[in-house]
Amino acid sequence: MKFHYLLLIILVNLLSFFSTSLYASLNDENEKASPSTTILFPLKNLPNDILEHILPFLEGDSLMRLQLTGDSNIKNRLSTRTKSFSLPWRNEIIKPNSISSIARLYPSLTEFIVLMRGRSQGNTFFAGVLPESILSLTSLRKLNVSNCGLTALPGMSSLRSLEELYLSENNFTEGKLPESVSSLTSLRILEVCYGELTTFPDISSLRSLEELYLSENNFTEGTLPENVSSLTSLRILEVGFCNLTTLPDLSSLPLEVLDLAGNKFTGEKLLESILSLTSLRSLNGYDCGLTTSDISSLRSLEELNFSWNKFTGGPNCRKVSFR
Repeated sequence: MKFHYLLLIILVNLLSFFSTSLYASLNDENEKASPSTTILFPLKNLPNDILEHILPFLEGDSLMRLQLTGDSNIKNRLSTRTKSFSLPWRNEIIKPNSISSIARLYPSLTEFIVLMRGRSQGNTFFAGVLPESILSLTSLRKLNVSNCGLTALPGMSSLRSLEELYLSENNFTEGKLPESVSSLTSLRILEVCYGELTTFPDISSLRSLEELYLSENNFTEGTLPENVSSLTSLRILEVGFCNLTTLPDLSSLPLEVLDLAGNKFTGEKLLESILSLTSLRSLNGYDCGLTTSDISSLRSLEELNFSWNKFTGGPNCRKVSFR
């Protein structure tokens, strides 16, 4: 019995040492490792009672650590326990068969995150197209593929559980966000900033959407689609620096945060659009062409930025920025 526990302690310490040293070696080589890299531990066919003590050492923040074990029993056990996959490499191209392997080994993933560095022009992470094998991860709740050089998206209706989608800093063809996004009816958060978008699809089907981030795009028609008005769960809308001159009717939305900075509205028309938003807590109207500041009906307002507008006076807020 004592020998059994002594063996357990030795194995756990070995595992901890190799996990730390091998994972560090992957990062020390200027991040040259790819998702197909496999380094085997000298551990095979571990008994279940020992395995129960070892598993916690393999459940770190980076799923790549799972590829450092040669014990098939550990790999099979972790495939159902692992929920988050994070790829931290820079300027790599991920081949479709690599993503297929990830989807096959870890079918229960709820998060898939690509942490790219630099601007999208230099990144070709998926060679322009999101691999269709990701669509088999039907438990996904969060997908972050910002700054990956994407130009297109496949049909995404299989991702019925997806709640958060991050697509910022990509280069979608002709400045159009693909229509397939509108099939993600469970979405709560959609972020597509810095994307040079010129038009936006009909997203009226996204009735669960609570947060919409579209800042730093260039909508050529000078307004958002009218169907934004049907997003009856929307609490946060950020559309700063989007070349907007008008807004659709937002009066039916429970907006709490509204960012309109850097757009060129006609002052009085802008006020008409937002005076009915009595749930607003934060309003960013920086450099929006405002000429009057009578927003006394916004009684829930706590934060206000009206810098670089031509008017006088203002409401009684906890945080007010004027210039």
